[in-house]
Amino acid sequence: MSLRLQIYSIIFSFFFGVFFGIFVKLCYKFLFLISMRKRILFNFFFFFIMALIYFFSIKYINNGILHPHFLFLIFIGWIVEDKIFNVKKK
Repeated sequence: MSLRLQIYSIIFSFFFGVFFGIFVKLCYKFLFLISMRKRILFNFFFFFIMALIYFFSIKYINNGILHPHFLFLIFIGWIVEDKIFNVKKK
């Protein structure tokens, strides 16, 4: 994989982590505060759809080549989004 594709993939993974964090906050009520059966069902579909969005996007960007540091950057993006959201909240 060329350096340009890796940089695009890294940037996309970071921003997908931010996007993922925002959607978890928006869907918090459905992910954590409803009955157990509905929560399990909603969690399954929510994470399945988010995973499909990520993998189809990575397939479009770099033909589906996935490296561990891409997943790490999703996590870092989620943490950065959480810090930004908490600063705006105060």
